[in-house]
Amino acid sequence: QVQSNTSGTSLAASISVSVPWLVASPQNGVTPLNLNIQPDCAALAIGNYTGMVVIKDTSFTDSQTVNVSLTVGQPILSVTAVTNAALPRLDMPPNTISLAPRSMATIFGTNLADTVASSTSPWSSFLGGTEVHLAGDACFDSSCDLIANLIYVSPAQINFLVPDTTAVGPVPYRIVFVRDGQRIEIGRAHV
Repeated sequence: QVQSNTSGTSLAASISVSVPWLVASPQNGVTPLNLNIQPDCAALAIGNYTGMVVIKDTSFTDSQTVNVSLTVGQPILSVTAVTNAALPRLDMPPNTISLAPRSMATIFGTNLADTVASSTSPWSSFLGGTEVHLAGDACFDSSCDLIANLIYVSPAQINFLVPDTTAVGPVPYRIVFVRDGQRIEIGRAHV
């Protein structure tokens, strides 16, 4: 809120912003004035941004500048289904899923990867800015994860190979993504 001056009289104020991603409303008025400043992040890439809001007394040459910092992070990742050729519908939405060693599986969702990319043998475990980890139900530490080999990734789909284990038959796993060094476990808080 923009208040009156120290003498208690009202001031005519104008508000300006230094960058197009900051929106001020209203852009002018008489104090006391409720001012709303909001970022418009729709066109911004991931990164850190700075700008300024300048509140100027239009009756005098007095002004106040407020520095603004904004960090735009990774869009929220979500999984709608995990499937494989043997079981076309394993879990929607997935919590714990059962996958057979050496099988191929597909994850469908949103913001799963940064770009569309594919690999050939030997498969890569990091592709399009993402890794897929398979975590056992009894261990919540990354040292227990199996890291899947990725065949194809896009923001909406990931095809991967389930790592080979000594298990006979399907094994229950939790899907964990690693994006920008951060573990994102589907159905659980970020760890």
